Amino acid sequence: MVRISKTAVGFACLCLPVLSRAVAAQASPLPSPSADTELICPTSNPSECYPRLFQPTKDFQTIKEGQDIPPGLHVRMNIYTGEKEARLNIPMEGEDNEAVIEVPLEQAVVVVPQPEEVNSDKPALRDQVPQKPPAYEAVGKVQPPKDFEGSSTDSENFRQAVKSIKSGSGDISSALENLSELSHDIFYGSELAKDSVLFEKLACLMTNPKSAGHDHKAASVIGSATQNNPTSLKEIGKFWRQMLYPTCDGTQQDLLARLRKTYANVSPDSSPATLKAQILALNGLIKESSIRNDFLANEGMPFLLQVFSLEGREWNPVRVKVAQLVMDNFLDESMGAELGIWPTQPLLENKVCEGHDRSLEDGCWEHRIQKFGGKQTWAKEFLKNLKEQRAKNADSVKDREL
Repeated sequence: MVRISKTAVGFACLCLPVLSRAVAAQASPLPSPSADTELICPTSNPSECYPRLFQPTKDFQTIKEGQDIPPGLHVRMNIYTGEKEARLNIPMEGEDNEAVIEVPLEQAVVVVPQPEEVNSDKPALRDQVPQKPPAYEAVGKVQPPKDFEGSSTDSENFRQAVKSIKSGSGDISSALENLSELSHDIFYGSELAKDSVLFEKLACLMTNPKSAGHDHKAASVIGSATQNNPTSLKEIGKFWRQMLYPTCDGTQQDLLARLRKTYANVSPDSSPATLKAQILALNGLIKESSIRNDFLANEGMPFLLQVFSLEGREWNPVRVKVAQLVMDNFLDESMGAELGIWPTQPLLENKVCEGHDRSLEDGCWEHRIQKFGGKQTWAKEFLKNLKEQRAKNADSVKDREL
């Protein structure tokens, strides 16, 4: 018979409450997020919202974009996909307790085993890369800088510059310079694009050659705000007609017609740098489908061929920007171009393109590239892509006719 001392019994009684609380703490479920929990909504679909504060469980869960991580969790990262996961930092069945280490997020890395290769004849990595870029997806809300609502230098300069341009008062030149610098930031660029009145003012300034250099600076603002910024393009798409046909000084204008008129007869005072900035702005704008369709219908390509053909070496940088615009939007799928839209006309003979009547038709691009691009690398690539796409589009037209 085993004798249990009173001291041992007393010690066990003292330990029982502590152990029971520890077990209960591990077994009790985590509280559900309250109604006032701050959410992150990447799209307009409410079902896709998730809490800003990561809600850990005993199982690993993916840490979503923008979520804050509570301290003390077990965090790991898949080095192949870059995804981060986290769970409660507690021992799990079949897991070595020493392997669960509390580490900072930036140091949490775990190697995920990859399946063994079955086929030894697997193609080289370069052959596995898809040629077509992934489909464009709308982005969620762009988060503002932390001090945007305050009185920081950038946020204050932004507000004052917008106010000055919209009212037409103050130092317009400085206001445009400030916006040109800030609009490179995806947030400020998106904020500009939400203001249809501001963009209409910028369109007027961009196409006014007598605006004391404001045309160059306004074009730079538009170009910066639209390059690699899908949120801006989505906003501009809501008022695209107001952008292409702005009301300037009480009269409705045609943006392309104003540019075409400006460069119909260049002079020594004409600025290649300004035209280069304007082409860059057009490159950003026509990535929006409604603007691109109107651009093509309103003889946008003849205008580009017109400025591509300006005589003089000083216009070479403009030619490069025109080639970049055409490649990005119509010829190079790897740059996001939508193929099959342009060119639609057959190639014309050089003697036809050397005349005046038909010199700006679609069939004369190859002639002009060879004449003004020569043997430069960009011109060779431009010409190669154009010939390939013209041949494909011609075959497509024949198939439709049959």
